[in-house]
Amino acid sequence: MHWRETMDKELEAFETNHTWDLIVLLEGKRAIGSRWVFKVKLKQNGSIDRYKMYLVTKGYTQIEGVDYYDSFSLVAKTVTVRFFYCNSYCLWMTLLQMDANNAFLHGHLDEEVYMLPLEGYDKAAEGLVCRLKKSLYGLKQASRQWNIELTSKLEAYGFKQSPHNHCLFTLCSDSIFFFLALIVYVDDVLLTGNSVDDLDKVKRYLDDLFTIKDLGHAKYFLGLELSRSSHGTYIPSEFDISMSSPIPFHCDKVVIHITENPVFHERTKHLDIDSHLVHDHFKCGFILPRHIPSAQQVADLFTKVLPAAMFSHLLAKLGMLCHAPT
Repeated sequence: MHWRETMDKELEAFETNHTWDLIVLLEGKRAIGSRWVFKVKLKQNGSIDRYKMYLVTKGYTQIEGVDYYDSFSLVAKTVTVRFFYCNSYCLWMTLLQMDANNAFLHGHLDEEVYMLPLEGYDKAAEGLVCRLKKSLYGLKQASRQWNIELTSKLEAYGFKQSPHNHCLFTLCSDSIFFFLALIVYVDDVLLTGNSVDDLDKVKRYLDDLFTIKDLGHAKYFLGLELSRSSHGTYIPSEFDISMSSPIPFHCDKVVIHITENPVFHERTKHLDIDSHLVHDHFKCGFILPRHIPSAQQVADLFTKVLPAAMFSHLLAKLGMLCHAPT
C-alpha cells in the first residue's frame, strides 16, 4: 500500500512538472529504458521516515555526443561544509536544513532524449515514447542540469556564487546589516543567517520553485550528526569510540622533534597548514611518537635507495619475498 501511494505521487509530480511529452519515435532515434527503484528513508534514530521511489533511467545506455555532452556536476567540498558549520555556530546564527523534492526533475534538458514508456503507464498509447523535457534520475547529465537550474534561481534572488567553491552562495547587505549563506550538496541544502525573516523569505522562494521540504534545524547532514548546547557545538564521532591511551607510531628522531615541538625551519616550511595535524593530535594526546632505529624502519623501502642486504631485510619484515630473476 505504501509503495502504490508513493508511485502515484511520483507520477503526479512528473505530470505537474511536464517532465515529458508522448510522441512517435522519429526514424533514426533511439529510446532508453527505465525502472523503479525503491528506498526506505530513515530518521536520525533509525526509525522509518518515509517510503521513497525513484524512476531511474538506464543512463548507462546513453551515448556521449548523442544523448548527452557534459555530465560533470559540482558538489560541496567536505572542508567547506565543516567550515560552514563552524561559522554558523560560532556566530550563533540559525542553521536550517532543507531537501528538494524530486530535485532532478527541475533540470531542463538541452539534448533530445527519448525514453520507453513505463509498464502500466495508463497514458502511454502503443507505439509512443516519452520525449524528455526535464531530467530524470539515472541520466548522465541529470545532476549537472539540476545544479545549473538551482544556481540560476539563487543568483536571480541575489545570492553570489563563491569563486572558491561553486556550491557555496552568500547574500549580504551593507545598508541593512544581514548575512545569509547557503550550501548545496546535490539536493540537500543548508541555509544559515542572522535574520530569521530573511531566512523565511528564502525558504518560501525556493519552495515556490522546487517544492522544498523544510527539515528544521540541522541535526544530521552528510553522515555528520550535529548537536548544539550552551557549552558549544558537537560533531560526534561515527562510532563514539573513546581511547584509553594514545596510539603509538614509530618514527625517527627528527619526526619526533617536529611532532613534539612546533618548530619551523627550512626543512618544514614547505608543509601545508593541514600537515600539522600530527602535531595537533600529539598535543591532544591522541598519538604518541616512539623512536625506531633506521635499521628497523620499513618506511625507508619507499623513500630511500638501500643496499641489497638492507632492502631484503626490510622486505622480509613486511612479510614479502623477492622473486627477481637474479
